[in-house]
Amino acid sequence: MNNAGATSGVPSQTANTDLERRWPAMLVFVTAWLLPATTARRTGHVSLLNAWLIHLPATLLTILLIVILVALVNGNGITKQPDLIFDEFGSIINAIADRFKRHPYAFPATVAGIAISIEIGFLLLALLAMPWGAGDEPMRESYRNALRHTWLRTAHVVPCVLLVGTVSLALHNMQFEWLRANPAPKWPVQPPWVPVSTSDPTYQQAVAEYEAAMVQYREQAARAQEAWKTWAAQRPWHVDYSVPLAVQTAFITALWLLWGLFRAVGASRHTPLIERPPMCEACGYNLSTIPMESRCPECGEAVETSLGPTARLGTAWQREDEPGRWAAWWQCSVMALRRPRLLGRQLQTVSPGTGHRRFFVLHLPVVFCIGAVGTTAFVAVDVGIDELANDLAIAFMVTSMFGYACVAGAVAFANLAALVVSVVAGLCYKRNLLPAAIQITCYLGMYLTAWAMFGAASGVAIVALAEEYWFHALESLTGIYRYDLARFTWLLPNTAWGVWYFVLVARGTAATRYANR
Repeated sequence: MNNAGATSGVPSQTANTDLERRWPAMLVFVTAWLLPATTARRTGHVSLLNAWLIHLPATLLTILLIVILVALVNGNGITKQPDLIFDEFGSIINAIADRFKRHPYAFPATVAGIAISIEIGFLLLALLAMPWGAGDEPMRESYRNALRHTWLRTAHVVPCVLLVGTVSLALHNMQFEWLRANPAPKWPVQPPWVPVSTSDPTYQQAVAEYEAAMVQYREQAARAQEAWKTWAAQRPWHVDYSVPLAVQTAFITALWLLWGLFRAVGASRHTPLIERPPMCEACGYNLSTIPMESRCPECGEAVETSLGPTARLGTAWQREDEPGRWAAWWQCSVMALRRPRLLGRQLQTVSPGTGHRRFFVLHLPVVFCIGAVGTTAFVAVDVGIDELANDLAIAFMVTSMFGYACVAGAVAFANLAALVVSVVAGLCYKRNLLPAAIQITCYLGMYLTAWAMFGAASGVAIVALAEEYWFHALESLTGIYRYDLARFTWLLPNTAWGVWYFVLVARGTAATRYANR
């Protein structure tokens, strides 16, 4: 039995390539923030040049929108005085022009540096997002796909800035109007000075006047404090929580933008099939002329193991014949932790599908909760639970902010690990293993969740122990500030967690280096 061309029938990633269903690039200004995956599929034909030509006006429009929002705030636009808004907008433009006149060389260089930094940031963002949508193709094609949709995604930034600015201005407007109608009570004048010159003949009289003034001051202060409590109790919720609400809107909008980017980069698309000879998945030997019932002449591995109908059927999470989703989740999680090479032998690298992404996303709400709860515990141990309870709005803002940061960090770290491992493996095996590496990182979602839990628990423990005898003794012995020692103590095991994560990804990815499916 001849196995030549055994991989020729393997389907590639598919997408809708009907010409009549292609969308013009300009349509991303309307659809990118509503239908990111559909927009990505319909604009996959857009060249990089045209994508950049969308990115450029979207960036300029975003900058203009930010300037207008600044003018609305600084020009008291919230008081419904349009003349002040236009005056403030004009003053901003005049300030920019004046800066250019006074620094005709330095100012353009600064602007050019900022523009170049922004472009470099987009290039790096595309590089980080590239693994999420990688296919069985040359790595440069995966990067082109990521860069195209990262540039087109700039159109999504415009509604994001508009949303954050509108919410912030509305909250600021309501706060301003209420405070103008209900000004805060004024605190009494400063307390009287204490007489200190005992040699002064009028000292006794000064002391008596001071004591009388203090009695009057305490009465005024008590009345002011009661008035302040009454005024604070009457404040509506949008006045008390305007800043936390604006910050929450900004972080949620940032996650919305991140979601749109990864949905676009990971959208299904057509990737031309790469013809490869059938290989032994254990050693890479060419099995083109070897019968199916034989063994590999190089390593003795059964040919059927590499090319048979049971080779690379996908993971338990991807197969529908499993007894349950939770059982499949547990099986894949444990296998990724304990036997990553065996998991790598199950992965389908030519048509990986999207099951591994759903597996990874399943862990993100848990990561968010770990970040929020861990931050709450950290602050409570550091400053005390009473201080934390004094301002629940700020506490909620800070804890949720760290929750969002943990989610973004988990996504970024998983993609970074897949990128680094695939680049190193590609140099070794002369094949783009990015589709396999991102699958392994996704199936290590439980590992990232456990790492987040360990990082939060160890951080709280280190803060609680930083004032204990051991760190004081180490500070005296080494001359290093005890809190720096505490940070290093926390960093060391967490770095080990990160290194081992890379090791697991590398082991699983290496098992796909000769994959036929």
